[in-house]
Amino acid sequence: MKRKMPFLMLVVSLFLLLAVGIGAVSAQDAPLRIGLVQLGTDNPFWIAQVAGGEEAARRNGFELIVTSGEGDVTRQVEAFEDLVNQGVNAISINPLDANAFGPAMEQAAAANIPVVCLFSYMDGCVTVLGFEERVNGSLVAQYAVQLLTEKYGEPRGNVAILLGALGQDINTNRSGGFTDVLANYPNITVVAAESTGNWEADKAVALTENWLTAYPDLDLIYGLSDSLTVPASDVLRRAGREDILLVSYDGTEVGLAGVADGSLNST
Repeated sequence: MKRKMPFLMLVVSLFLLLAVGIGAVSAQDAPLRIGLVQLGTDNPFWIAQVAGGEEAARRNGFELIVTSGEGDVTRQVEAFEDLVNQGVNAISINPLDANAFGPAMEQAAAANIPVVCLFSYMDGCVTVLGFEERVNGSLVAQYAVQLLTEKYGEPRGNVAILLGALGQDINTNRSGGFTDVLANYPNITVVAAESTGNWEADKAVALTENWLTAYPDLDLIYGLSDSLTVPASDVLRRAGREDILLVSYDGTEVGLAGVADGSLNST
């Protein structure tokens, strides 16, 4: 399932609007300083978000300060608070755990620093940038049901889910939309749904390897991100289990390449 609008361009649009919203920059003014707090720096999806912000900074002449919690909630909160203390003009954040940012968001509000949230809402956000994650999760499930029906002549089979970071809205909605649909099919069983930590490829690999042993009759794996599903496809290929269906989410270049070469059924 390919995005109708590339995510990078959505982020570009976000930062352009944010820059305009906090005031035009004249030749005499210092450039606006906007902070971007990421989950980590090693995921293609997060890298694309940073690229979008950098492109917006280039177009609109503001300074983008990129920082990250590198998968740790405490470090991410500290990175956010550091931007507040620097007196940036605005902050955009992709929170690992929205519930952990209450005091930090209060500090930003007290300093009159607007905060834009990516994917997960937090009290105090001026807006949230994302997709209809739960709706899209349900669309993935509908296609999964179609694939299983084509395989067996009826909707049945064993399914496993590679989850992302527990506690993130994006994880909850991508998985929830999927399981909402599967609940209507009593002969389709979710035999496993396990977290990959901070959307970590090596953990996706380990889980997939374990599932091949624990669930030899596994029919389909749903990965909540191409960064998880593509590594899982490599495991299936090495194990000679390319009969297992793979449905994914994100529509990244590597995911689309997987669909093109047949290692993924969708993204």
